[in-house]
Amino acid sequence: MKKFVMAVAAGAVALTAAAVAFAEDAFRSAQGEYVWNLAASHYESPPYATTQTMSIPFDDGKTIKFSQDVTLADGKRFTWAYDGTFDGKPHPGEWITVALTRSAPDAFTNDYSMNDGTKGHEVATIYTDKIVIRGHSTTPAGKTDTYEEVWDKVK
Repeated sequence: MKKFVMAVAAGAVALTAAAVAFAEDAFRSAQGEYVWNLAASHYESPPYATTQTMSIPFDDGKTIKFSQDVTLADGKRFTWAYDGTFDGKPHPGEWITVALTRSAPDAFTNDYSMNDGTKGHEVATIYTDKIVIRGHSTTPAGKTDTYEEVWDKVK
């Protein structure tokens, strides 16, 4: 009887551990409204923008739809958007080509190329209250910068 109770207890512990591991690996959508937090972000070079907002109306882990409103450091403003899959293939845009891959239940990667020839790689980690994007870029002249962008979820 003692062995049976110990076996049941061990099984219960294993099931609990499996449930916790599954919960930690559960899909986390990036859906929401975000504001770029310049004070919490870090750049080797001065930041390229003064303000940014991002809207993600859809993210099911297979496809994502988002847009960003950006005010550049020189005062120019523009909006860009992506509506597509996490397929890792290059998708050209107005000023950037993105190649998104869902790399974890709470993260995705982007291998990008800017119209000026700058290329980079970044990992976006999705938290309940923010998205943190850590990456690096290399200009056509060979200058490499690393950065961390923090996007606070406002809705």
